[in-house]
Amino acid sequence: EEYRNSLVINKYETELINQNLDTEVTEDQIYDYYNKNRAEFRMNRDIVQLAYVTLPNDSKKKWVFTKLFRDYDTLMIDSLTSLANQYAISYDFNIKEWHNFDEVVENFDLKVNNKKSFLNENKYYVVNDKDAYILIRFCESRFVGDVSPCELEVDRIKYIILSNRKKDLLEKLYEDIYSKAVQEKAFEVY
Repeated sequence: EEYRNSLVINKYETELINQNLDTEVTEDQIYDYYNKNRAEFRMNRDIVQLAYVTLPNDSKKKWVFTKLFRDYDTLMIDSLTSLANQYAISYDFNIKEWHNFDEVVENFDLKVNNKKSFLNENKYYVVNDKDAYILIRFCESRFVGDVSPCELEVDRIKYIILSNRKKDLLEKLYEDIYSKAVQEKAFEVY
């Protein structure tokens, strides 16, 4: 009987949550939660934001790409994209995307002993092998233990916010039931 009652209560709570829970989480709510709880969001891997272009080794436009990649003040994405469409084998200029640094090291066959030192000393890096000439621009990096960027924590923050709303909704439900029972004298305290 107790198990059956538990199942009925659980089903009732689930239906109540489905009907009354506000499941919309705005960007402002996400950023607000992130800013108030930054210490909860720590990196468990090293990540980087980067741009790269792969050119044929015999490309006559290496110097143009090199000049645009070395400009530390600004990465001229529009100019680079236009040139890359014409001359590059491959490229990625989405500098807002975070990449696992270990995968970057493996994909570009970088020689890295100390990750922090490498990234601090090499905002611009060239890989020149027999097949291709690769220019890499490291824009930003985060290391294990650093605060994780908000954009990587969006799903987790949404889950936390919704879980807190569910908890609050259930607490309010039980408070309302208790208050109503007290008003209607539905139980007695001995």
